[in-house]
Amino acid sequence: MKRFNSKLLIYSSLICVLVTVLIPSRYIDEGVGKYVYGFPFTNVTIYQLEPYSKWFWINFIAGNDGISINPLSILLNIGFFTLF
Repeated sequence: MKRFNSKLLIYSSLICVLVTVLIPSRYIDEGVGKYVYGFPFTNVTIYQLEPYSKWFWINFIAGNDGISINPLSILLNIGFFTLF
């Protein structure tokens, strides 16, 4: 049986966070406007009535009408980066 590599899990978690924070999103105008963050699975969705900024921290801290954080998607992203 293979031994669990905790360093790989830490690096995968760090990559997942960096991808979410550093890659900008585009404004999706279907009903209520939203910005989606995360790769390959969407893990954070920020809802806004009007476009404000494509960067995560600006939208997260100010100027949003709602935030949806999907913990299952975060775990899938970490698992994806751990396996590949």
